[in-house]
Amino acid sequence: ISRPVPLASITSYISRLRLEGDASKAQAAVVQRRAVSSEELPQAWAAAAFARLRETEVVPQDLWGPALPTPSVASGGASLRLGGGRGAEAVAWGSSVGACRGSYAPSDVPHWRVLLEGSIGQPDPLLCGQLGPVPELQNPLTVLSDVPRIVSEMLQAIPQEEWDTKQFRLPAPVDGFPNLYQGPGGLLHSHTPRELAQNVLAAAILNRLCGNFLIGAASATKSVAMKAKVSPEEKAATTARSAVRTKTSDLQQAEKEENLACSALNAFRASCEADAKKDHELQSVVKWKSGVKERAEKDLEEAKKELKGAEEALHASRKQAQATPWHTRWHNCMPPEAAEERPFAVRLTTKSPLLTSVKAFLEAMQTMQIDRSAGMGFVAKHALEAAFVRHAADHFMLCTCDKDGQEASKVYTHMPLPVTVGAGFVLPGSGSELRVPRPHHAFQLRLTGQTFPFDVILSALGSGGRSLGFLGVGATIATYATPWNQLECEAHDILWAEEAKTCLDLVPIATSMAALVGDPSIVLGLFPP
Repeated sequence: ISRPVPLASITSYISRLRLEGDASKAQAAVVQRRAVSSEELPQAWAAAAFARLRETEVVPQDLWGPALPTPSVASGGASLRLGGGRGAEAVAWGSSVGACRGSYAPSDVPHWRVLLEGSIGQPDPLLCGQLGPVPELQNPLTVLSDVPRIVSEMLQAIPQEEWDTKQFRLPAPVDGFPNLYQGPGGLLHSHTPRELAQNVLAAAILNRLCGNFLIGAASATKSVAMKAKVSPEEKAATTARSAVRTKTSDLQQAEKEENLACSALNAFRASCEADAKKDHELQSVVKWKSGVKERAEKDLEEAKKELKGAEEALHASRKQAQATPWHTRWHNCMPPEAAEERPFAVRLTTKSPLLTSVKAFLEAMQTMQIDRSAGMGFVAKHALEAAFVRHAADHFMLCTCDKDGQEASKVYTHMPLPVTVGAGFVLPGSGSELRVPRPHHAFQLRLTGQTFPFDVILSALGSGGRSLGFLGVGATIATYATPWNQLECEAHDILWAEEAKTCLDLVPIATSMAALVGDPSIVLGLFPP
């Protein structure tokens, strides 16, 4: 019998929060340009602490409440500086969100390098327990032999009898907050440890296959850049010289054929045969070949005139200063190091062809492959489902529990904390704007079968959604489906087979472009970083 999950608002917990003892001493507030009252301090401190908890730049509006002032951050509004952590962190509040500057430290690894490595989202211990990360993948990767080995390696810290059993995960207490926990307290996980390992591994494989497009584009760009730059005048002169050589060869062939025709006519007449019809045919051939020769001579003369004009233009261009083409002034956004990377390949069996694209891999998984060289092993036929899904972006997964004692008797009250956006409706007389959860859209791929089933989504990643990649469903808080926040879709969001194939063609392009556009260190066109 399923029981309803208790839910509560985060503001109800914050309203009961009091800074006492070590918390108030450690989180001393230094106010700039505006005094912060004791009623406002718990919310400001809670917002900064939650931001550090998930290393996020954006703190949901629910943490600020209507009582706080709402000056614009850009207009130099009041800010609160909190100490007691790794350096001071400035917190500014605005009408929509509060930005916790300094809570997110961007990685030194370029976005495109993260895509090529594949493991963008590692398993969250809050949800996956002792599930290990994805190890370095063999290139090429064999599904029949390597996938079971890698899955077993990821599950080695978990008892084998629990690999195919859905588990309850104990939430982790949040330091500094009484009775506050983070994790799926009281919720049964929707996936088993083996399924989570397969989802995370499939996401890594698909990300690396997407990176092959970036490698190919970088290689092509490098190849073009290494070629000698030829001016239009040089190209025209080269084309004209080639045309003269071709026309000269045509003229020589025409002269040879005319001489053969004339020799045949003279030999017939020398034989004194009384065959007027044959004599007429030979004369027609000679006339035809002579016409071809005359046309070849005219074509050669025209080609020589064009060559003369092209050489004169080339000679004149060499006396002038060469202008740099506009497109060569732009910075090349393709990282040259990516061209040196080896493309990642997957094969179903040791004798199967190598697959280097997402579409080719998923299409191959929908067919049965038998490996007779490995003890009659086979890769079963799988079924692919693709759909556009959405859910609320909640990166906290907070819950409370006021009861002490055994875990089985505890009841956790969950507090959804999704990112919200303004709906444009303002309550008269209060100035408070109605805010709604911001939908987080994703592209879900689900492969069902015996050999390698998995469930992944393609969605925005990182700070501000600057990158794009595959994540294993259920392995991170962003992809965990709770009873109140499912990965939902409408009937028209489920794709037909041909629509899914079209999407799979575009997925590597989208992920590669996102890795370049979202990287602040890469220059795009005329715009500086």
